[in-house]
Amino acid sequence: MTHCGEGVGVIVDATFHRRSERGAFRRGLGDRQAPLLFVECRAPREVLLDRIRRRELEPGGISDADAEVMLRQLAEFEPLEEVPAVARTELVTEARPIELVAEVEDFVDRSLWGDA
Repeated sequence: MTHCGEGVGVIVDATFHRRSERGAFRRGLGDRQAPLLFVECRAPREVLLDRIRRRELEPGGISDADAEVMLRQLAEFEPLEEVPAVARTELVTEARPIELVAEVEDFVDRSLWGDA
């Protein structure tokens, strides 16, 4: 969080599936004046399970989330209702990565600069 509020964009990749986690992150920003935007990534349960199975087969995988963790997180998920609608978007992650990047870029541009 060193760069937040210093004119440098920062992307945080985190689960944040509970309001308390999102609130703790917000409080951790303190009085920094950086805009905070949320991109909620979604995919059907079957797709998520398939990704986990494939990742488990990769040597040196970096994720510690297995199917049990994923199912628990889905069950515990609390909608982002406390985040203003203009500061959040939902991203269905079944599309091609290049399309997802374009969607996120459009959301950030609209959020920071408006429709101009």
